[in-house]
Parts: sequence; C-alpha cells; structure tokens
Amino acid sequence: MKAEIKKLREENAKRRVESKELQARAQKWDEYEQSQKTELEKAQDERLKLEQELAQTKIENTQLSLAAAYGIKADDINLLGTGTAEEMETRAKRIQELYAGAQAAQQTPPPSQRPHEGFIPGSGQRQELNDSAYPTSWMPSALRQKNK
Repeated sequence: MKAEIKKLREENAKRRVESKELQARAQKWDEYEQSQKTELEKAQDERLKLEQELAQTKIENTQLSLAAAYGIKADDINLLGTGTAEEMETRAKRIQELYAGAQAAQQTPPPSQRPHEGFIPGSGQRQELNDSAYPTSWMPSALRQKNK
C-alpha cells in the first residue's frame, strides 16, 4: 500500500514539473508568434480593438442622449439595452410611459370618504361656522375668554 502511494506521489510530482515546463514553452511560443507578426497584422489587431471601443462608445452615447430626451433616470439607463437606435428609442418611449404612470399614481390621492369640517356638503364651498354653535363648555379655554 505504501509503495503504491509513493509511486503515485512520484508520478504526480513528475507531471507537475512537466506542466510547468509546458507552460513556459507555451509562453515562449506566444512571444515568438507576436514577434513574427507583420506590422500590418499588428495594425489590424489595433484597428479591430479600436472599432470595438468605438461601437461601445456609440451605444453609450445613444443611451445617454435618449435618457436626456425622455427623462430617464441614470439608474435606469441600462434598461435601454443595446441594438439599433430605433430599438433603443422604442424602449425609451416605453420607460417614459411607465414613469408618467408612476407619477400620476403618486400625484392623485385616492378619494376620501372622510367629511371635512367647514364645507357645505356637495358644493365644495366653505361655510363660516359660528363659534357660538357649540356650547362654551366644549370650547378650549382660550376661545371661551375670546367669546366673552
């Protein structure tokens, strides 16, 4: 049993060493490939990278301009997604509609069945209440002194 464990450990150590050697060789190969690229290939790689950055910048620019035009909050800009400008504008219109619905729900309180003191029922007009309409014992002491 111990002999088998020792044999497995030796094999494992040998494979670790081989793995490290292969990693070093792979790195050298990558460096060799890079050195063998022509100036044209390097320029093409750089151009591809710059085109990808430009595309991302255009998307971000479109998102920001739509957010400003449709009043979209900064936290919700990612809801515009990506795609063509028309697709993103369609999403922006939908988000604006959702904002408008949420604002309308917040601004309009539900009707209250609670009566309001001092209004004539059904007319919405205030009526002047006579302070003497109630017994003086019900009035606060400050009002009692005022009415005397």
